Amino acid sequence: MVSSVDAGVSLVEAKMSDCKTFALFLKHLHFHEDLCFIFTQHGIKLTTEDSKIFQANAFLQKELFRDYQWHSSLEDGQEIAFDLDLPSLLDAISLFGGTTASLYLRYLEGRPLQVWLEDQGVVVEVHVKVRRPWEPVDFNFVKAAISAKILFAAEHMKEILGDLDGLSEYVEIKIHQERALFQLKTKSAIGDCTIEIPESSELISHFSANEDVEMTYKAFLLKQAFKPVAAAEKVSFRVSPDGLLCIQYMIRMGEVKSFLEFICCPSETSD
Repeated sequence: MVSSVDAGVSLVEAKMSDCKTFALFLKHLHFHEDLCFIFTQHGIKLTTEDSKIFQANAFLQKELFRDYQWHSSLEDGQEIAFDLDLPSLLDAISLFGGTTASLYLRYLEGRPLQVWLEDQGVVVEVHVKVRRPWEPVDFNFVKAAISAKILFAAEHMKEILGDLDGLSEYVEIKIHQERALFQLKTKSAIGDCTIEIPESSELISHFSANEDVEMTYKAFLLKQAFKPVAAAEKVSFRVSPDGLLCIQYMIRMGEVKSFLEFICCPSETSD
């Protein structure tokens, strides 16, 4: 248990050469103030949620850090979880603006999260208050049966997603099994917009569908989920039989792959 570690002993220390890397992931989660922050042996997991129908997760492997120290008394598979105010953490990490400042995170049991930034010999220390962690919704997507999975090259997806009607309240996603086709559709007062991408397109590197999929999602949630596409190398869409949508981005930082995923429940309203 974490409580077995003596007070004042660091449970985790993480050092990163460029704080902008960490800030990038935080910005994509910044649609809600409560951030579930989890240290593990393998890196850091960050989670935010909106009304239990929309969840975002960032996975930062320990290889992304210049140094990642895990206290030897902690058990295999153990996690250190707490809740904190995401805007406060983002403000702390952004104190040097757009400069390439190094980042040092340190957590001691029962203490605030300690954040150090260093740029050209100037050091800033910030303590971010932590709270008892809340329990994120377990959508159990990993074990869920998958109705369809499509893997896209993210390079051109930004332009395609940008063509969707921003005035539409909903986005309809259709995946045709027999036609091997991925379709996005919006509808508003100015008209309908339909985007079709066949399996043969160079944008798609993998297409599998066990059945036809036709689901509707709130546009403002998907708009948030589409934001990381410009920073990603690959993006996958997975849909479960009950319409749960998982959009996952693979983001490469040098030789290290990290991941952002957004899980969205289907809308009860369909036009």
